[in-house]
Amino acid sequence: MKKHVAAAALLLSVPAIAGAQPRDYSLLGQKGHGQAKAPPSYLQHPGDSGLPLDSLSKFANSPPVGRASTTRGVKDASIYRRISPSVVLIMVKHGEESGLGSGTLINSDGDILTNWHVVRGVTEVGVAFKPAQEGQQLTPADVARGDVVRVDELHDLALVHVKLVPPNRQPIKLGTQKEIAVGLDFFAIGHPEGEEWTYTKGIISQYRQAYEWTYADKSQHKADLIQTQTPINPGNSGGPLLSDSGALIGVNSFKSDGAEGLNFAVALDEVTAFLAGKTGHPPQKEVQEASAAPDKCEMKMIEEGRNKENTGSYQAFDIRCNGKIGAMLLIPDDQKQRVTFVVDRNGDNKPDCWIVDYDRDKKWDLSFYETKYDGHIDLVGLHPDGKIEATSYMSYEAFKAKYQKEGKDPDSVNP
Repeated sequence: MKKHVAAAALLLSVPAIAGAQPRDYSLLGQKGHGQAKAPPSYLQHPGDSGLPLDSLSKFANSPPVGRASTTRGVKDASIYRRISPSVVLIMVKHGEESGLGSGTLINSDGDILTNWHVVRGVTEVGVAFKPAQEGQQLTPADVARGDVVRVDELHDLALVHVKLVPPNRQPIKLGTQKEIAVGLDFFAIGHPEGEEWTYTKGIISQYRQAYEWTYADKSQHKADLIQTQTPINPGNSGGPLLSDSGALIGVNSFKSDGAEGLNFAVALDEVTAFLAGKTGHPPQKEVQEASAAPDKCEMKMIEEGRNKENTGSYQAFDIRCNGKIGAMLLIPDDQKQRVTFVVDRNGDNKPDCWIVDYDRDKKWDLSFYETKYDGHIDLVGLHPDGKIEATSYMSYEAFKAKYQKEGKDPDSVNP
């Protein structure tokens, strides 16, 4: 059901691992030249948990019951002390006009999650972290430059990067779907009407899937949303919606125009997909991508053959309808070796996403992502249901720590 609003607040268990095959990604970005036959049975495996071609196409072309809480008082204060230093104030200037928004530090590299409508139309913003002393006034020296590095207009999400994170700031962790249930407590920290680092709390009223809304500027959006009864005011947009444990479960986004107690946050599943690079794009490519993208592009296998070592076969796919290879399925001859689906999501002819079936049961086990496209894996997706879409994500560092704690070598599962 479509909702029009005009009051947006601007301002792990994994299988044992066998040896890996040689990895050759040199075909990425090249024009396909082989005679493509019908996809082999490996891609046509029946059932939702297999590896069907249509699921791979959807993935490659993607623009990545709770318990009631009785905690009060002391726990609220503890959450605020722990979380608020990692909630930032975002300052935006459009010509003679300016606005405020909120954001969440999500890693120690300086990446900050916020709303698209907070940073719309700009590539640079001012970012201020909370002063060490509670209530201390901000000064110009407290404001650093932030670069808008990724945006997702449809789901109203954006990523801002700062080069330097002040000391003693712990990134806010992503929660789980189990922490989202009607009636559960939530917490929020933001800057309503410019009142910096304000803490509010309430309960989750409902979970809305594929909810559509329109801002006053006529921009149209659609996403899974968490509905709450606590007001979201100008300056709150982009700030974290937090679970009872202090984990991020949503991004506070807007309130319904003309109705009290109807407030919405973009939900965790949209956030994880965005951070995995499955949605959104760099802001400077907005016009080019919008004009160049076809109305509908279906992934097509354009080449198949043997790898250089003659130890396995591959299928190469055009995922952008430009005749170039943008994804590859690598299938070793040795049945003890993993099958890997490799994707170049940003079109730089380098792999930045790997989805792996380690035990050859035609079910995906893990996926690995470079969310900043810098040659370093920083996100891991978990696939307990075997489907191409991960059900949850964790940082690569947390994944390595978990694997080492279990007495395993994390390098053995690297793509």
